[in-house]
This record gives sequence, structure tokens and C-alpha cells, in this order.
Amino acid sequence: MIEREKNGGTDIITGGAIPHGSIQFVKKTQLALWISKKPIKWNKYRVTCIILFALSKDDLSESKKILEAAFSLINTKEKVERITALKAKKDVEEYIYGEH
Repeated sequence: MIEREKNGGTDIITGGAIPHGSIQFVKKTQLALWISKKPIKWNKYRVTCIILFALSKDDLSESKKILEAAFSLINTKEKVERITALKAKKDVEEYIYGEH
């Protein structure tokens, strides 16, 4: 993933990023969410919400749908601020799996 980021950052001006590694090293598709109250410099932008994306070859046909779902969580500054403001894990889960 770190090598991939050197080729082009995955951060966006809204304060989110969706870094991903090379598909050849992934055995199982997974997403992980990292939230910080304090922004960190990622590539070009300061981010508070990072969705780590690992896609396996088995799920390649679903990659567009998975990325779109992940991107929908960080595609506006308001969404990033909302998810960053959540305190409890259950609140984050409700936000992700509910309407946002």
C-alpha cells in the first residue's frame, strides 16, 4: 500500500483517503476504517478518515461497487466531519450501514 501511494495519492480534499495495495498480495477482500480527531498530512491533503481497501482477485468484478460504497463515506467534507465526530464504535457502524 505504501508503494502504491508513492505512485499517486488516494487522499481527497474532503479530508478522506482510500489507500489500497496491489491485488496480487491480497487473499481476502477487506475494508478497514481509521478515524482521527486530529488531521494528519497524507499526501496532498490533511485527512481524518482513512478507508484501507484490500481487494482480492476473487472480488475483482465487484471492485467498482465496493470502491463506490467506500467513497460514498468520504465524498463530501460534511460526511467526513460527521463520521469523525462519532464517538462510539456502534455509532460508526450505524452510520456506515444506515443512511448517510
